Amino acid sequence: KVPVRDGVLCVGSSSMRGWAGIEEDLAPLKVIQRGFGGSTMGQVLLFSDFFLRYEAGTILVYEGDNDLVSATSKPEVFVDHCKAFCAAVFEKRSDTKIYFMSVKPSIKRWHRWPSFCEANTMLREFCETDSRLAFIDVGKGMLGEDGKPLPGIFTKDNLHMNRKGYEIWRDIVRAALIPAEGK
Repeated sequence: KVPVRDGVLCVGSSSMRGWAGIEEDLAPLKVIQRGFGGSTMGQVLLFSDFFLRYEAGTILVYEGDNDLVSATSKPEVFVDHCKAFCAAVFEKRSDTKIYFMSVKPSIKRWHRWPSFCEANTMLREFCETDSRLAFIDVGKGMLGEDGKPLPGIFTKDNLHMNRKGYEIWRDIVRAALIPAEGK
């Protein structure tokens, strides 16, 4: 076992894995970054025993855009996987706090944004059913006044974020994880 009870276990797809500087961005929290590229929430669920070995009291999850990339993807399946992950965590450690980040908008997957929004609504509603859960809407900060993704926050692939994108995430996620900061 690798107990880090006061740590924040960060799991998710390449957007989580690619968050260079997450340790500094979320300091003084103890960050355990375990994102893996191309992952889906279903895969996180499969690896839940691996993630639970850290015994972190807080888990930050970013998944969704890989789960919902195809036209046949169903938001309810994604959210069902989120629910199953929570059940697996709570079965072992009922006092864990789990923060789900919203599925982010991107230029490359803008055509899937309606599906992402549907999933985000369902995930937010699920999080409202349990005080151990929280929903963090990172999408609002990533959209311009025209309601479309800000072009200057992505790398050349128009999917993954550059440092400017992660600075948006940093500010929104810090406010959720460290709510007393700045008050």
